[in-house]
Parts: sequence; C-alpha cells; structure tokens
Amino acid sequence: MPLKLKLDLHLHSVHSKEAFGTIKEIVLKIKEKGLDGFALTDHNSIAGNKKAAQLAKKHGILFIPACEIKSKDGDIIALGIKKEIPKGLSSEETIERIHKQGALAAAAHPFAVFLHPKGGVGEKVFGCKFDCIEAFNSRTYIGNKKSLCAAEELNIPKIAGSDAHTTGEIGNAYTIVNCKKNVSAVLQEIKAGHTEIYGKNAKRLSVLKWMGKKILKKFGAL
Repeated sequence: MPLKLKLDLHLHSVHSKEAFGTIKEIVLKIKEKGLDGFALTDHNSIAGNKKAAQLAKKHGILFIPACEIKSKDGDIIALGIKKEIPKGLSSEETIERIHKQGALAAAAHPFAVFLHPKGGVGEKVFGCKFDCIEAFNSRTYIGNKKSLCAAEELNIPKIAGSDAHTTGEIGNAYTIVNCKKNVSAVLQEIKAGHTEIYGKNAKRLSVLKWMGKKILKKFGAL
C-alpha cells in the first residue's frame, strides 16, 4: 500500500569534511523529526552509506544511498548510487556515469548565489540530462526561486533537501512522495515527477555556529 513518505534528500555526515553529525546521530534525528527517510549526500564519498543503511533499517527508516559529486561545472546529487564517481568530470560525464548505475541525477542548489558558479551548475541545468532539480535548499537564501522556475520551465521533477551539515538542520526541507517504502519505488516516483516539496531556510545563527565549528576544526581545536 502506498505511503506518504517525507524524505530529506540532501544532508551530510562526518564523512563530509565540513559536516559534524555522525551516522547514528543523523538516523536518530530523522526519527525524532518524524521523517520517513533520508539520502546521505556526502561530498564525493559513499563511505557512510553502509553504516547508514544498517542503522536506518534498525530504526525503521528508509535509507537512500547517495552522494553529492563536485563536477567541473558544479554540484550534482546522485540518488541511488552504488559506486563512487570521481569529482572534477564535466556535468555531462558525471550524469552519464550516474545513469549507468541506474541512479538519478539531481542538480543541487543550481542557482545558489554564494555557491554559483563553484557550487551550483547554474545555466547548465538547461543543457544537461538531469532527472530532477533541487528546487528548494534550506541553506540557499537567494536562488531557490530561480531553481524552482527552471524546474517548471523544463518540466522536470522537483526535490527539496536541508543540505544539513549539522544535525540541528535536518528536516528543514524535505520531499514528499506517495509510494511503497523502498528505494526503487521512491526513485520511480521522483523520476515520474510525483513529488511535493516543503522547505524553510536554515536559521542564520545555526549556520554561523557551524562556520565557527568549521574554523575550529580547521585549526585542530575540535
């Protein structure tokens, strides 16, 4: 029977250099927030996916193996990925390799002002074979509207994610799908465009605190 699933499709763990939540902390926070599942989108790494899958299953949470890959043109989320894809490839090559694994390619925060062109792919969303666009990212204060408009102009599916780098940010944005609680069904619904998105921006104070922790970590104080 189809279920209404709330999924945070963009968040990071300690396996991302700039993030601080352990896999266990993330799974427990997902449960606490009343979410049904999540995608672990660590930067250029799937090192945390095995443990995340194990702990998520233990707590009745749906886990979607994923990764945020830094292509030459900007960040791309691979949903349903099985093997790591090298960073630094063109967006076209990155997407092709994602599709070869049977995974979905999502343009992450494509028009984020403080990330583009280094972080978001920007106008490349119009020329690449993305399966969906992250139309709302909680850490994007300027640029979400343009991402939403691009998705609507291209008539491709929309997703949302918190882009959490600390556990307190988890669930600030999520994607809703109505389907069975398994990875295959979720990916099918996303690809078909049967999604709803919800999101609120991360509190600036929480991001400032994260920046402070990041600086302390850089200088070995954490």
